Amino acid sequence: MEQLTKYKAKISKILFTDKLTFACFIFSTIGIVIGPFVILIWLICIPLMIRRIKKIKNIIEKGEITKGAVIDKRYYKGWRIYYNFLVADTLYKGNIKVNAFKVPLDKGSEIDVCYNKEKPTEAFIPLLYAEKMA
Repeated sequence: MEQLTKYKAKISKILFTDKLTFACFIFSTIGIVIGPFVILIWLICIPLMIRRIKKIKNIIEKGEITKGAVIDKRYYKGWRIYYNFLVADTLYKGNIKVNAFKVPLDKGSEIDVCYNKEKPTEAFIPLLYAEKMA
């Protein structure tokens, strides 16, 4: 059996690559300028951003790894990557919104997919958020 690579998630890659996390970061930053709405924005965006970063980081570093394939990728206000992967003879499909000009994945590419073993529908492509460990 092929040895699957382990990954170390990078918070900066998660922050600037994941569309939801990046949006929360921008709204939190804009909140500083707006003034009276800053507390409301921070109460919503910062906890959401922290929770999302932790979720991605934990799944990439502590979750299971399997092989998958890129089904499609489309660009509209950022990239959306569609992929599938197999867990215990069940085929799962996922998609990720990515904030990037260029994505290092093409349709048909074989990829590693990190997923939550209790809930395989929670999955991420580590190549987008992490670096390979030696």
